[in-house]
Amino acid sequence: MVVDEIENSHRRFSEIFLAGIPGLLNDDGAYLSFICVFAGIEALAGYRYSDVKGKGDRFRSFVTEYFEARYGPLANQIWDLRNSMIHCFSPKHFALCHHQSHLHFTDQPPFLKVLNAEDVYAAFVQASEKYFQQLKSDSRIQTLFHKRLTDPEGGGLYVVAGGA
Repeated sequence: MVVDEIENSHRRFSEIFLAGIPGLLNDDGAYLSFICVFAGIEALAGYRYSDVKGKGDRFRSFVTEYFEARYGPLANQIWDLRNSMIHCFSPKHFALCHHQSHLHFTDQPPFLKVLNAEDVYAAFVQASEKYFQQLKSDSRIQTLFHKRLTDPEGGGLYVVAGGA
């Protein structure tokens, strides 16, 4: 049963986030690609850390544990970036770009760092795969996943296909 839940969630997550975000990596959608990555991080963090109350704590923990090491020290600022982009339409602390990998993670005063959309997406793909691989082999993480998946406040992915 848990194996089926993991496989189904992994498949649906991949279809929605990992397959959907690349279509945003252009002049019109790059800003939204960051927001979608942050939403995906929150979804996975909710599964992984269902025993942690605060969304910010879950998000920061996921970035620190699953993203490549250089993201971890910036987990607080990345959480602030997520909040400022969603609530204020402003990329706090960071300069955002796309199609400019050579600038990714460089310091550009007055900003903390430059984040390139394609590089953030690639790090997100790696982090999500790392999480799902760990989920498949760790019974403690499976328990947390199942708890979140069956939580009446949310966690399961229900999609109605085909329209009205």
